[in-house]
Amino acid sequence: MTSKKLQEELLRVIPELGSAYRAEREWWRDELPPTHVIFGDLFAPYLLKLLDDQKDAGLVRAFGLLERMVLEGDEQVREMVITEVFERLAGDKRRSARARPYLGPGLLEVVRGVENPL
Repeated sequence: MTSKKLQEELLRVIPELGSAYRAEREWWRDELPPTHVIFGDLFAPYLLKLLDDQKDAGLVRAFGLLERMVLEGDEQVREMVITEVFERLAGDKRRSARARPYLGPGLLEVVRGVENPL
């Protein structure tokens, strides 16, 4: 998946991030914001809030997107998922415990490579 495709897919799956994404795009003007910025600054905090609020439907969509990313993406995409999402969860036992039921086989494999895995 290209950066543009990843960002399009993010907005398709999680339209709630649309206004924050548009604001980020405005800040970057004519450039496409780096995907790691979008996932680190927009998606990861959104996911953490879903975990805090225990919003099941949103968690299913969010982790489903991450699963597709690690299965269909290249090594760079997998690294981004690790650094921008799972390293934030690794030290947080409460959120990690809440996230675990939503992890598919692709994400479980990725998480095993993170220090202090979920």
